[in-house]
Amino acid sequence: MMTCLLTLALALLAVGPQVPGVPGQPAEEVIVIDGSKDPAKIPEWAAWEDGFATIDAWIGRDSGFNHDLRETLTPAEFSLLEREAVGQASRRSEAIRETEQLRPELARVDPKDAGAVKRLLDRIHAIDLKYRRATLMARDRVLQSLSPESQVALQAWIERGKATMICEVPRSELAHWRSPE
Repeated sequence: MMTCLLTLALALLAVGPQVPGVPGQPAEEVIVIDGSKDPAKIPEWAAWEDGFATIDAWIGRDSGFNHDLRETLTPAEFSLLEREAVGQASRRSEAIRETEQLRPELARVDPKDAGAVKRLLDRIHAIDLKYRRATLMARDRVLQSLSPESQVALQAWIERGKATMICEVPRSELAHWRSPE
């Protein structure tokens, strides 16, 4: 369920010198991070993005995904969480829109010009980091508005969600993927 702007960006940059599946070009090594084996390797931004997406998917409805939170948080607290989850969808859409605006430049960039490719990738990373920081700010807003008991419950729910996540990250993007924390 996790949105990965970086995946979009890398797909857009597939014009580069290492296009998977193209004869004569090596495929980049992909690192698999399995949250069920090592949840600590799932970055906070990714866990909260996934949590907000889950809440947004079940907005206004009770399900096995959100039932425990509905039972633990007050109605006002849960309503605030739902509003922030809707906001997350808007933040994600804005970041995708900003990334998509780079398509014309991607079409013009010479994949052999490492400097131009790096500048473009840096711009994509900046959009991605802005989005991730906004996700973490949303997390902070929600947590600050909850009672201590509700904070514990929500953080435990997010941690349990990490155990369901499997992320595939190109080795060259691993440091960026872990950012900003």
